[in-house]
Amino acid sequence: MGLNLYQWVSHGLFRLNKPQFEAAHFCKWEKVSVQLTNLNVRMEAIVNDSTATLLSRAYQDNTTRMALILGTGTNAAIHLPTMALARAKFGERPQSWHDQADHVLVNTEFSVFGKNILPTTRWDDYLNITHMHPDFQPFEHLISGRYLGEIVRLILLEATQSAGLFDGHMPESLLQPYNLDTGILAAFESDDTPDLSKASLIFQKAHPLSTAPSYADLLFLRQVSYLVSHRAAAYLATGIHALCSLRMRSEGLQPATAGHINIGCNGSVIEKYPNFRETTQGVLDQLIERDGGPQRGKDGGVSLEIANESAIFGAAVAVCCVEHHC
Repeated sequence: MGLNLYQWVSHGLFRLNKPQFEAAHFCKWEKVSVQLTNLNVRMEAIVNDSTATLLSRAYQDNTTRMALILGTGTNAAIHLPTMALARAKFGERPQSWHDQADHVLVNTEFSVFGKNILPTTRWDDYLNITHMHPDFQPFEHLISGRYLGEIVRLILLEATQSAGLFDGHMPESLLQPYNLDTGILAAFESDDTPDLSKASLIFQKAHPLSTAPSYADLLFLRQVSYLVSHRAAAYLATGIHALCSLRMRSEGLQPATAGHINIGCNGSVIEKYPNFRETTQGVLDQLIERDGGPQRGKDGGVSLEIANESAIFGAAVAVCCVEHHC
């Protein structure tokens, strides 16, 4: 199923520590750990977050062809014909497997794409060059929960120094990198009070100020949160659209007649951030229609659907696939 995750884990992760380890050692370690805990368990399948989400959603809806993870980080999986990938991508498999397989699930790790493709700001560039691993996950830096708060924090820091935000005094706690939780951005975007009092209370509890922020300060924070999150949603839609285009080319499909597909979604940002999924869906609809596709509905388009507890259910579906050779 999919690219050889088992081989990736056993030959990749363990090779970092013990070069002499081989694939079989992974199962041996698993058996030892199970024996030590006296559990009647055996390993049947290994799936990661994105493939588990795709399997989980596909079990409920057979039009599912992709999965999206967007929480602290991001990832995606896609159902593609085997001919879309070089044979070397499948590792060591018997010829009988290649004779029978026509499609695979591909864990894309699309967080690592996007460098020099999507426009960035000076705050994005600063985040990247000061990151522990610069350029490693450029797409993730622009859209995921770990980084949305940091981008806003950098903007607030500059505004405090250059435009007198917070009366020129940044909360001391926000001088530390990655100390502005994306949940606070969500609180500002969802606040329905006329003076933003709900969000203000949450913000000041996490980041005390010597004097209460003015309404102009709070409004600025809300507007910046809105701009950063909506840009992230638009960029995410762009990434999804690129994968959809790849799938259509690989399958020999045309936008107007490709039919309707679902994308299983999981993660705190795509599930819980106010209007994030809806905004992403709206931009995705526009991109598909611009390519000549129909309006989203039963006859066409792409729908972003939540896949609850997909890590658990997806693993269960994977085991069933192994047992029934599906």
